[in-house]
Amino acid sequence: SASSLTIASLPELAFVVPRGRYQLDMGATSFRMHGKSYDYRIPYQSILKLFLVPKPDDLHIQLVMALDPPIKQGQTRYPFLICQFDKDEHLELDLQNLSPEDLASKYEGKLLVHQEGAAFELVSNLFRCLAGHKIIVPGAFQSAVGGGGAASLKCSIKAAEGHLYPLERNLLFLPKPTLLIAHQEIGNVEFSRIGAGLGNPRSFDMKISLKSGQEH
Repeated sequence: SASSLTIASLPELAFVVPRGRYQLDMGATSFRMHGKSYDYRIPYQSILKLFLVPKPDDLHIQLVMALDPPIKQGQTRYPFLICQFDKDEHLELDLQNLSPEDLASKYEGKLLVHQEGAAFELVSNLFRCLAGHKIIVPGAFQSAVGGGGAASLKCSIKAAEGHLYPLERNLLFLPKPTLLIAHQEIGNVEFSRIGAGLGNPRSFDMKISLKSGQEH
């Protein structure tokens, strides 16, 4: 059927979650992830949100996909996919099985038969068009730490270290456990252990209580 035809084949991409390298075959209604040990087919309608955020090292960009239902690897569930790109990684992409009419009407001219450029831009644009979601990127927030300008803060959830991205409408913690909190779900935020009265805190605790009663 037309819906099962491959529109684009992407070379092995590095995934942080689930960890490994996966080749992606992009169809009209779903995409397949081929790995050494696991193979998934994921409908685009399972993608709830798409995020594109820079890592603080200024060398990598991460494409984050929130999924419902999650994919499973044995007993482990993955409600998020995180694909990582080198910032200067280049990609040439040739689309197949799309007529000029499809490109003009269905995808409003946002896809071209032949494209080349930064890998993170081409892949995220492909997902944006095929899944029908806009890409959420960091807003005005800039960290004042380490020279400033970073879109995230170094953070840990219990023993898991990572980075917290204060976005315009969400809080996003990466990489594991990936956590997405919409601002509208937050009941209150409590700060504690702020610098132990030293006036120049290196760290602090933040407890986020959701309206549902759940706490992070």
